[in-house]
Amino acid sequence: MKLLSLIHEVCKGEQFEEISAPDFYANMNLHPCNCKLKIKPREKIRVCYLIFLMSEKLSKQDRDKWKDRILKLL
Repeated sequence: MKLLSLIHEVCKGEQFEEISAPDFYANMNLHPCNCKLKIKPREKIRVCYLIFLMSEKLSKQDRDKWKDRILKLL
């Protein structure tokens, strides 16, 4: 949760449209949420790199599944 909090602070309004911390956390953890995470225009490459870096923190068995689902969500 600490890592997502830091990412939220840096990326909200920059790479992603404004979103609350709880909604950001829910989206990144693939939990149901009323507020959808949206990439700002011209930020797709940075977000893809962020997704790659975040996936490196996951176990190998969860990594591909999470990347696939989060990219579909975005």
